[in-house]
Amino acid sequence: MDESPKLSLFELFQQGDWVMWPLLACSVIAVAIVMERLFYGMNRSRILPVNLTNAVEELLTANKIEDIYRLCSDNRSPLSRILLAGLRNANRPRAEIVDALEFAGRREFSLLNRNVGILGTIAAISPLLGLFGTVVGMIESFSVIKQVGIGNPALLAGGISQALVATASGIGVAIPSVIFFRYFQQRARGLILELEEYALKILGKLSA
Repeated sequence: MDESPKLSLFELFQQGDWVMWPLLACSVIAVAIVMERLFYGMNRSRILPVNLTNAVEELLTANKIEDIYRLCSDNRSPLSRILLAGLRNANRPRAEIVDALEFAGRREFSLLNRNVGILGTIAAISPLLGLFGTVVGMIESFSVIKQVGIGNPALLAGGISQALVATASGIGVAIPSVIFFRYFQQRARGLILELEEYALKILGKLSA
């Protein structure tokens, strides 16, 4: 039994016509954002560096508060910035310390989510681009029907194929984009909560 030939990715790309180019651009941008956030932007060792926490706890044990402040000022990690926000308000009531930490946390949250909003936009527009390609393909199919009737299925197949490839490609770009967008949002919230809790623990030891 003969098997129908399978089309390569390049052939499918060609069938999708011009709408595949913006979808390809969306997919490349999405992959770049995901890689950057996974391996750098939301890398836990960068956000909550172990060497910084160890140094802070050693200085705290030695009651060298000024050295902790100096260490955090010289460090560029999100943890150091949140600790600094707490240290600057260490002599204030606990409610004001918590407010300062939450404000610093919101600022760090926006930094952690840098470019993640673009991922959400790609997740939203990719299906629309695919739908647009579908509409264009169907218009071409009906134009063929109008000109030559339905007696030549091969002519109709081009427009229908363009419609289906565009739809599938738009959905294919959108699904992983949505998954990673939600994942990064939740991961950022978890990391910020961990930073705030650690800072509160350190400040609690200062006032003990």
